[in-house]
Order: sequence, then structure tokens, then C-alpha cells
Amino acid sequence: MDQMKFGARKLRYRMRELLAMPSDLRFAVERSLHVAKLPKVVMPDILESLSNSGIAVTHLENLELEGTGDLLTALKRLMTVIRELNPAENHSFTLPPYAAIMNPVILAKDYPEVPLWGLQEPLLNLIENFIGSPLVCMGASLRRDLAIPDSSGTRRWHIDPNDRRYPKIILYLNDVCQDSGPFQYIPSFFHKQLDEFRGVKSVSLQEMVAQVSPEYWCSVYGRAGTVIFVDTANLFHRGAVPRKERYTLFYSYTSKRPKRPDLCNRAHMRDSMIELGRLPLSARQRDAMFF
Repeated sequence: MDQMKFGARKLRYRMRELLAMPSDLRFAVERSLHVAKLPKVVMPDILESLSNSGIAVTHLENLELEGTGDLLTALKRLMTVIRELNPAENHSFTLPPYAAIMNPVILAKDYPEVPLWGLQEPLLNLIENFIGSPLVCMGASLRRDLAIPDSSGTRRWHIDPNDRRYPKIILYLNDVCQDSGPFQYIPSFFHKQLDEFRGVKSVSLQEMVAQVSPEYWCSVYGRAGTVIFVDTANLFHRGAVPRKERYTLFYSYTSKRPKRPDLCNRAHMRDSMIELGRLPLSARQRDAMFF
């Protein structure tokens, strides 16, 4: 990376951090006041791993959530659709040419079981405890990654600037091995030496190699149904370049006062939740659908 450009990006990042300090302080106060209101967690092992390491990996069958059967039935119907998703039709999402996503409004309308899975109260309780404040589920994203030798976009190392904590649930829809573009991350104990990369949109393979040897990079392999809970705002991560297609389902969550509301309150996701709101939902679920 050109050092002048790198320095300018770092300066802009530091300025944003300074300007955000009053907001961060207010959020810290609100978070401390919310401790007594945090709901009970039925998956404490996942919360502990997420809090300590920024990531937890399990499988759908281990979660024993009521909506999983309906989710799997809907995904079985969707597999043909997923394999035909076109990167040229990404419905206002800014994605690289190797990635395609299903229209989230159509997903909510025709396959509501998919976004509803991420709104189950055990998951909302888990995520609220991790964030530490009232949360918003930003919906579900069904994604196809093509086997194209392109290392741009989310295949570069990065952290997501959306919020102070930005947990995602990633579900593998096909078996993911070394050739399938696994989710990769840098363990959190390396992050102090990666501080210079904070505020940079993304980090190249060569830049990361210079800081952390590839032998310490962690890849998440797993059969279809593998579930990854990860804080993408505080863990450097990427999708490895695949030699065969990968299909994934993403659920994203944020606080009701995100650090970057411009990156969180997207119209296409809001419209999908409006569509989902036509269904009979609990007050808890409805409260978690909108900012």
C-alpha cells in the first residue's frame, strides 16, 4: 500500500475516532445501565467463546433451536435458486463480481422461515448479551461465491466498521474445505500488532503476511450446517479465494445506536423486515427488527 495513502487513511480514521468519542461515551453509559435488563442466555458456552475470542463455531444440530427444521426445509427448496444467483443482479448491495446475493425482500416474502430463524428469541438473547444493549437484527443474506480467482472485496483482510461490536451468524450451506473458500480470521491475540490496519478499508494478502505468518491464520472448515458466530468489528477476517463455489447464509446484528448508522440502516434490508413484519411475531421479535 502506498505509504502516503495509508497515512491519510489512518489520519481520517483517527479523526473519526475522536469525533465519535461523545457517542462512544454515551453508549458505554447506556450499556452499563442495561446490564440489569439483560435476558437469560441458554447458550452460555457460545457467549463465553464469542466474548473471549470473538468467535464460536458449532453446528445447527447442536443448537437445538425450534425453527431449524423449518429453516432446513426452506433451504432445501432454495438450493436451485442459490446456485443460479447472478452477480449482475445484487439488489443495491455493493459486492465484488464474484459474489451474488438473493433479493432480501423476495427471501422474506417467499421463504420467511429463513430470516425468521435469526429472530428466534434464544439467539436474540445471546446477541443482546454480547452487544450489551438493545439490538437490531439486520436480516438474512443468502450468498453465492463463485470460483473465480479474484482476491478483491471481502476476500481481502478487513474488519467491519458498522458498530462497536458487530456480531454475525454465518451458516455454511455446503461442505466447506480448503478449496471451498473457508471463512478465515486472525486470532485476537495478534490484533495489537495489527493496530496500524484499523481504519484501513482492507488489507492485502502481502500486507497481512508481513505482520502475521500464515501458519497462524485460522480457517473454519465444516460440513453443511456449520454455524459461525463472529464479531466482525473486532476480528480481522476474510473469505479465502475458492476453487469451487461456496454457499452461505448470513445474519447480521447491531445495537440500536450503531457507530455507523449509515452502514447499518440500509433500505433493502429494512424493506425485507417490513415484509417479515406482516407475520405474527412476538413483541420481542418486532422490537429487534427496527432501529
